[in-house]
Amino acid sequence: MTQRVSERGPWLPAVLVCVVLNMLDGFDVLVISIVSPLISAEWHLTGQQLGELLSAGVTGMVLGSVGCCDKEMNSVIDPRV
Repeated sequence: MTQRVSERGPWLPAVLVCVVLNMLDGFDVLVISIVSPLISAEWHLTGQQLGELLSAGVTGMVLGSVGCCDKEMNSVIDPRV
């Protein structure tokens, strides 16, 4: 039984770090969805303009993730790849 507990230990901190990083990564989407009515009122945006603004953030996330997965881009960041 103690061997099983010790086997469980090494990966648990790694999983917790991943969970916390994932929460921080999604925080910007959460915040923008909460403050979007305030932004819309302050900047006098229509519904379409607000949608384009929110879509720009998601598009940036997509392009960033593609850049991270692109082998040529990774070789620029880390030549060992």
